[in-house]
Amino acid sequence: MRHQFRIQILAGIFLCSSFLAGCATTSSNGAWWETGMISSYPRSTYLTASGFGSSVDRAKSDALKNLSGIIRSKVKSKSVSIRTESDSTQHFLRREHLDVSTDAVLKGVYFPKVKFDSHQNGYYALAVLNRKKAAQSLSSDLSSLKLRILSKKTQMEGAPDPVHQARLLVRIIELEKRAVKKSQELSGLSDIHPILGFSISDDSEKLMNLFSKDLTFEVHITGDPSGTSVLTDQITELLGEDGFRPATGTPSILIQGDIHTGQVPAPPGSSYVFIGFNSAIAVVDVNRRQTVQTLLKSGRDAGNDLSQAERLLEGRLKRSVSKPVVRTVEDYILHPERLVH
Repeated sequence: MRHQFRIQILAGIFLCSSFLAGCATTSSNGAWWETGMISSYPRSTYLTASGFGSSVDRAKSDALKNLSGIIRSKVKSKSVSIRTESDSTQHFLRREHLDVSTDAVLKGVYFPKVKFDSHQNGYYALAVLNRKKAAQSLSSDLSSLKLRILSKKTQMEGAPDPVHQARLLVRIIELEKRAVKKSQELSGLSDIHPILGFSISDDSEKLMNLFSKDLTFEVHITGDPSGTSVLTDQITELLGEDGFRPATGTPSILIQGDIHTGQVPAPPGSSYVFIGFNSAIAVVDVNRRQTVQTLLKSGRDAGNDLSQAERLLEGRLKRSVSKPVVRTVEDYILHPERLVH
């Protein structure tokens, strides 16, 4: 495994070296608008790229896009893909490879050269990025991220329950991914290879352990038997797919409430049978004794007969009640900013 990792790194260095060598051999062949290079902005200090467009703004935008492509190529040639979760939790934490984000770096780009080409009836623009200044900005951003990660990890050490620990670990992993991206950009723009001091894989494993051992739930819904059975069964199934375990003792998350279904009067002149429901379901963080969110839902369905109307209503309950309840639990752990209070 270690030998394979060395091969990946060496291959990345070779690709980057080849890329730079190719740029160097073309720097003297043609004008700046053809090559994207100019002697007054040497590659040792600057990254440059040219662009073309029907207006100055479009030419600058094209040059910016081309410069971004150079940075992405340089960074990707040094990057190693990282998997952040196990196969058993694909539904909850999706697989992903670390992508390259260049937006922050490109804030330092400027355009010292613009040229109108009467033959092409358009403009050329030269985009320039000072590698040292961009690297300094990235280093500052990376330091800030590492401090935030350390602060979150300190909070996690004192977290009183698995739900709180999981919420902090999710935030930590998000910050770590951003830090790795900054580190990749930094190594792509300079000879700096930061020591990050953390392992996304290790922290992801901690999160998986929480799901497999400590994050438990209980569903307690009252009301008429048919509606209660539909909601309880599907909520239990979906939370199980997410990695939560049914509680044998005190749960981490409690889903409680009630539902009432029944036949309702049909509109005048209608030959259909109508059946409706009213539900109120709360998601509760048990350890904090806090209601995360209460979902109030109602609706009705119509069928040619009562049996068909009941089947249609069952599908509606799954779509409009069970899934939103489970999504609330997911968002409470993964995306608290999505919860509307």
